[in-house]
Amino acid sequence: MPDLSDFIGQLAASVTRARMQADLEAIRVAELYANHPYLRHFPIPRFRLPSIEMDVPIIIDKMEESPPENSPAETLKPEVIIKEANSALGPQLQKHKIALNKTQMTQLQNALAKAIKNIERINEASIEIGEITKIVSREAVDFLKRIAKISNDQLAPFAKDFSRSLNIRLLNLRKIPPRIKVLVQTSQIQEASKNDALVNLRFNMSEDAVEWTMVEIQGDEVERLLPE
Repeated sequence: MPDLSDFIGQLAASVTRARMQADLEAIRVAELYANHPYLRHFPIPRFRLPSIEMDVPIIIDKMEESPPENSPAETLKPEVIIKEANSALGPQLQKHKIALNKTQMTQLQNALAKAIKNIERINEASIEIGEITKIVSREAVDFLKRIAKISNDQLAPFAKDFSRSLNIRLLNLRKIPPRIKVLVQTSQIQEASKNDALVNLRFNMSEDAVEWTMVEIQGDEVERLLPE
């Protein structure tokens, strides 16, 4: 029994593969035209899929139970953020060879805890995790510069890695939303009773594409995927 998200994703992926197969066929035809004495002077046919509309009936079977805590709609409690910040801090200090004595380490952890508790909207679900990690990282760098007298050369890579590590830790606390299980096979829909929740999904997929393009960045040419 597929999830609704997986089912919709597979429909979109199938349309993408259809466009890819059409492009591969266009290449094959182009090679045939190039080697034909007469066809080589004709335009090469190529088809696009500018818009596809589908009406798909499904039956909603059930929805998973919501996680008891740390769901996507819930806030991350300050004490949880403090715990994750302390867990990310030690390995990054060690990685970048920043040595603190026991007193300095306690002071740094207390400074981070205070900064986290003072974050505006910390108790709102809408606050971005990136905003939290930016504030915590900035507080850590400020402390290490003022109290531990760490150089900027050491602090720059530390701040980057510490922010990334804390960001990953906090993101992992967000649980996947409950999944909706659906019935999609024709036989299942035909056998469904009147009490089953039959839903018609209408899709209108519009074609968009990107292409590899050479762009210049700080004097170097690199490839980037840009809109067609």
